[in-house]
Amino acid sequence: MMTKRTMLVGAVGGMTAGMMMAAVEMIYGWASSAHTAWDAPMGIWAYVAGLEHFGQPANHIGPILLGLGGHMMNSMIIGIVFVALMRMLRNPPGVLMLGTAYGVGLWALMRYALLPLNTPKDQLFTTSMISLGATTCTGPAATA
Repeated sequence: MMTKRTMLVGAVGGMTAGMMMAAVEMIYGWASSAHTAWDAPMGIWAYVAGLEHFGQPANHIGPILLGLGGHMMNSMIIGIVFVALMRMLRNPPGVLMLGTAYGVGLWALMRYALLPLNTPKDQLFTTSMISLGATTCTGPAATA
């Protein structure tokens, strides 16, 4: 049964992990000579609404905000599902490792199954190692 506490803990945990992953992706964009810090959130909305929503950040404030909001909403939902699963399993040992495996599994599903439906893998914003590292390192840190 889903309680308010389960939803709150899942939403906060998912939001924290999502913010940390977004920060890694945005730092990558900031450090890259070919991207800006805003390319990752802008790219999220452009994936949904089309490439006309991607371009110079100053001209695309709406897509940046919608991309950030969409990323946070998805992160919160994923966190709620994870906490609900852990409650159904009655707090199994190794929750941190299960959470990491859950995050990596979702990353693989998004990176290799869902995102290529719209954009070939070689045209995605970050390399697979950057995004996998962001997922693997920030998820456990957010839940610790």
